[in-house]
This record gives sequence, C-alpha cells and structure tokens, in this order.
Amino acid sequence: MYTYVRRYWLLIGVYIVISASSSFLSLGSTVTSKDLVDSVTGANTMDILRVAGLYAGLGISQLFINAFRSRLSLRVRLKVTNEIRADIYEQVLRTNWESLARYRSGDLLYRVNGDAGMVANTILTFLPTVVTTLISFGGALVLVVKEDPWMAVIAMLGAPISFITSRYSARKMREFQRKNQNVASDRTVFDQETFQNLQFIKAFGMIDRVTEKFHKIQDASVDVALKQNKFQQTMTITTGLVGQAVGYACYGFAVFRLWQGEITYGTMTMFVSMAASLRGSFSGILNLAPTLIRTGISAERIMEITSLPRDSMEDRGEAEEMKRRGKDEGVYVHMSGVDFAYEEEKWIYREADLKAEPGEIVALIGPSGQGKTTTLNLLLGLYHPQKGKVSVGNPGGKELRASSSTRCMFSYIPQGNTLFTGSIADNMRMVKPDATDEEIRAALEAACAWEFVEKLENGMDTEVRERGTRFSEGQKQRLSIARALLADAPIMILDEATSALDVATERRVLRQIIKKEPHRTVIVAAHRPSVFSMCNRVYKVGEGEVRAVNEEEIHKFLEEF
Repeated sequence: MYTYVRRYWLLIGVYIVISASSSFLSLGSTVTSKDLVDSVTGANTMDILRVAGLYAGLGISQLFINAFRSRLSLRVRLKVTNEIRADIYEQVLRTNWESLARYRSGDLLYRVNGDAGMVANTILTFLPTVVTTLISFGGALVLVVKEDPWMAVIAMLGAPISFITSRYSARKMREFQRKNQNVASDRTVFDQETFQNLQFIKAFGMIDRVTEKFHKIQDASVDVALKQNKFQQTMTITTGLVGQAVGYACYGFAVFRLWQGEITYGTMTMFVSMAASLRGSFSGILNLAPTLIRTGISAERIMEITSLPRDSMEDRGEAEEMKRRGKDEGVYVHMSGVDFAYEEEKWIYREADLKAEPGEIVALIGPSGQGKTTTLNLLLGLYHPQKGKVSVGNPGGKELRASSSTRCMFSYIPQGNTLFTGSIADNMRMVKPDATDEEIRAALEAACAWEFVEKLENGMDTEVRERGTRFSEGQKQRLSIARALLADAPIMILDEATSALDVATERRVLRQIIKKEPHRTVIVAAHRPSVFSMCNRVYKVGEGEVRAVNEEEIHKFLEEF
C-alpha cells in the first residue's frame, strides 16, 4: 500500500487539499453562524446582512468544493483502481505456474477484483479522511477550549469508553472480515465453475443439486452478515448511548451558562455544534480502524499471490535467437535423468530420459493420470524437476534449460477447448497479432480447418462464442491446431489434440504439420495406433518411469487400454 501511495502522491495530495478546504469552510460556517445568531438577538452590533452574506457565501463555496471533490474523487478512484488492478493482474499472469496452480481461478479472480478494489479505495481515501477528520477535531477543540475549557472536557468524556470499545470492535471485525472474504471468494469460485460446466450439469440432470449448493453458499454468506450486523448494532447502541449522554451533558451545560448570562445564544449554538463535531470527529478517527483492518486483510491476500516466485526471463534473448535459428536448423528437446513429484515421496517418475529431435514425431503413451501431461508441462518449463534437467537447443549449438524464456519455441495444443470469445481470426491472431488473412488461411488449410471455415457465413470473421459452442469437438481441435501452426514455433506439442478427429483427418493433419515445416519437432500424447505408425519414437509414461517402447509393446499397451 505504501508503494502505491508513493506512486500516486500528487493525486492524493490534491485530493487532501480540496478535502481540507471543505473542512475549514465547515468550521468557518459554524463560527459565522454564531455571529449571525448574536447579530439577530442583539448580542453584538455586527451588520446582519454582511454576516448573513458571509454565511451564505461559505455554504455555497462548500457546495461547489464538495461537488468538485466528488468529481475529482471519481476520476482519481477510477484511474488508481484500474492501474492497481492491472498491475496485480499482470503480476498474477507472470507468477510461476507451479506455485499459482494451488489456487482456484475464482479465488484469483476475486483477489484481482474485490481485494484490489478495496486496497485502491483505501489508498485514495484514507489519508484525506485522516486529514479532514483531524482538522475537524482540532478546529472544534481549539474553538471550544478558547470559549470554555470545561465544555471541551465534558464533550470528551466519552472518549475513553469509545477508545476501549473500538479496540475490542477492531479484533472482532477482523474475524468477521476474513470470514466475509472467504465466503465471497467461495461464491465467486462456485459461480464461475457452474457456468463453465453448465452443459455437463444439464447433461447429468444436476440442476437441483447445484441449486441446493448455491443456496447453502448463500445461507453461509447471510449467516456471517447477520452475525456481523448483530455485533455492529450492539456496539452502535453502546457507543450511541454514551454519545447521547455526553450530548445531553454538553447541551445542559450550555443552557446553564446561557441561563447564568455568561454566554450568548450564538455561543450556545456554537458550543452544541462544536461538541457534536468533537464527538463525531473522535468517533470518525476510531472508525478508521475497521477500514484499515478490511484493507489490511485484502492487502495480505493480494501479497500472498504477488509474493509467489515469478517466471524467470533471464534467457529470453538467447531463446529468441535459438528460435530464429530453429527455422532452418530445428530445435531438439531432451530430458536427462529427471525426477519429478508433486508432493514429497509421491513420485511421478525417477531417472526419466526422453529425446525429440528436429523433424521427428515423438509420441507419449501411458494410462491416464500417470504423467503424460506432466511430462509436457516439464518440457514447457511450467514445472521444474527435483533432479536432472530438461533442455532445448539447436543441433550443434547452445543448450538452454526449459523455463518461461524457452516457451517462445513451443506451440502447445492442450486437452480440451482453448478457444476464446471473438472471431476465428481474433483467435488466430492471439499468437501472431500482425498475421495477414492469407497467413491465417494457410494455417487453417494446413490444419484441415479451412474446409469448414470457408463455408461459414462470415468465413474467418465468424464469431466463435464462449468456449466455441457453435463448433464440434473435431472442428475446435482443428482451429486450435491452426492457431498453433500460425505461431510458427520450431516445437509443437499436442496433448490428445487430435482425439476428436477421424483417423484419415488425423493422419492428414500430422502430415501437413511436418510438410509445412520439415525441421519442426512434434511431440504427441495420444492413444490411437494411427498416430504411432507415423512416429519416429514412442515413449511409455507410467509405473514411475519413462522409457522407449517398441512396436510389440505398443500393441500390448493398446490391447490393455
């Protein structure tokens, strides 16, 4: 938070000055109202019209300043909030995948939006609120002490009680706020997962069960809110009773002084107003604590994410040069003596070796859940081995360890749908923003996708819709392959990416991939025999190892699975 305060100190400073001006005008209006009442009652000989004009002028000035402050506050809040969210959003995207994978996407979404919004709002308003509250409190205290020190003492009688209750309230509010944010995060996760899997929910007739769970989450949210409200109302009544008692004491003391003839009606009016301002300002200072607590919890949740390890880009320049050379020479991928486990002592495999050379198609086979996708993630540098190394390099050239820097050499087609809302062309240009229509068409043709795209009403400008719902699974796979081809990377990874294609189309797509770039290294995770017949080598992943298998072992695997 301090970092962002320093970044936006000028905007916050302007806002503080404007807010302080409004507080000074408010104090001036109170003093002027005293003079106006005394002028009307004859307690002084000041010109009534002049005092009334000054009082009205102060009120109108405060009105315009408040309007300007509100406008400035909105502009600054939008700017600061958007920039902080964008900053946190980018940090999340650049966080090491292995560390980030422990968090649910809905939880991350809430931290980027809800928590970041809370922090941004406090950064903008906290210091101005502190300054204006202190000005109101200090100004009222000086004016009251100047006129009658005993009135100031009476007005502050409730301060010790308010201070004690605020400390207790702060501890309880911290507990409630954590519960609120956890419930809000769970609700965001549930909503996101529900709408993402709506087809599955409908297909299995799970609407009633999902609705029941939705109501349970709502009930949990209501329960926390009601408990928090009950506590807040109890504290409000307690402090309110104390405040009323002090207010009555101040009013009674002012009336007594007036009855004795020691003060004027205007002074009594000012006393009552300033005493209320003292109590209100002191309560306002104490009430800043819950705001800081809420913001502190949000800041902790954000820092939990932003403090995770970042993707290392130190080899980026060398990786880009390796990619450039790979156009003519190709790029190999090697795993050497790799040990990997998600949790200690739960090893996926040990001493794993794998080679994929330029111009080769290498396949991975194995039972589901035994490590094929994990292997691909290791090659991409998304995960890192506990022992051994994963490396890429040009034949006869320099070698680099697999990392976030080396991902520029990969085109990756994961399992499942990876299409985004927008047109087909928009999806293609995600990997190559400056791609021409001709380049996009060539990639679609190479992936055997142009044959159905050209028949669409708007061709490659046809809207994909969310999750590509207008296309079949086979069509979505071919569009994903076309996008990967457009990226023109020297290594292509297909994770069950042709499973929805018929055998003839699958073989045609693989031939086109090699034909388009003969030096390309292709790594395929698959189960179909049509793929294996085109491969230079096949590795079996499972039973704690990765090993090359022959044709006989491939057939045996296919018979078993």
